[in-house]
Amino acid sequence: MSFTTSPLIKVIIVDDHEIILDGLRDMLNLEPDIEIVGKASGPEMLFNLLKNKTVDVVLMDVEMPKMDGIEATKIIKEQYPDINVLILTQHNRVGMISHAIKNGASGYVLKTAPKRTLIEGIHAVNNGLLFTQGIKLPSARNNTDEPSLTESEKKVISLIVQEKTAQEIATELKLSINTINQHTKNIRSKLGVKNVVGIVNYAYKNGLC
Repeated sequence: MSFTTSPLIKVIIVDDHEIILDGLRDMLNLEPDIEIVGKASGPEMLFNLLKNKTVDVVLMDVEMPKMDGIEATKIIKEQYPDINVLILTQHNRVGMISHAIKNGASGYVLKTAPKRTLIEGIHAVNNGLLFTQGIKLPSARNNTDEPSLTESEKKVISLIVQEKTAQEIATELKLSINTINQHTKNIRSKLGVKNVVGIVNYAYKNGLC
């Protein structure tokens, strides 16, 4: 499947409750830059949709029969790495959220969150950012094979994990935006990742935050 730049964020919603599927579809279709291209009551239906749809973001429920949303997320990221998964859950358990991100999710939104938070989350993950509603997740483990990072690069990673934008990082560290962009580029190269989500995932998995 090929993915092309589009002014519309193409979204598929996955939830095993029809009323939630229809409610989210109707709500999000009111947004001028979001297009709901499909809805699925479970992972099997989702995987069938992904074979024929161009998708930017999947809104993924966690608790579903047969296969949960985290396992489905892992499969999506293996088969369609350009698709971003935003977990939509009623549980605010840090362990579950951290587990979802380790398996490829780009963030999560509580089902009790206001509409504006969900919209913000969709835009954030579509732009390659991690979205955790401000909750700092714990490190997965310590790693003695940590790449050779400068103190400035470690500070940038810490602020990226806090969901700071490049401009906010530049302001806080009193550096130019060009310097921050260069730091981020160097960090990606050292960690062997492609984008900001990769930096955050690496940081959590390897005890860099």
